[in-house]
Amino acid sequence: MVENEVGGENLLRLKLAVRIPATQKLIFVDRLGLNRTEYTEKSLIGDLVQGHVRILSEAAEFDDTLSRVVGRIRVGKS
Repeated sequence: MVENEVGGENLLRLKLAVRIPATQKLIFVDRLGLNRTEYTEKSLIGDLVQGHVRILSEAAEFDDTLSRVVGRIRVGKS
């Protein structure tokens, strides 16, 4: 999970959802599972170094919330 600075003071907590090795693209989602940002590996490293992004410890709460949302989506499509 990472915390991404948006507009100076607004912080978004995001989780890595997809890693695409062919393009080195990393896709991060919010608590609702919505695509919030995409990084290449190099751009993520740059933002980490500059302090725009920071890595947070793993949070089971985020995983649980995302799992519930995905579960609701699956049930709704049945």
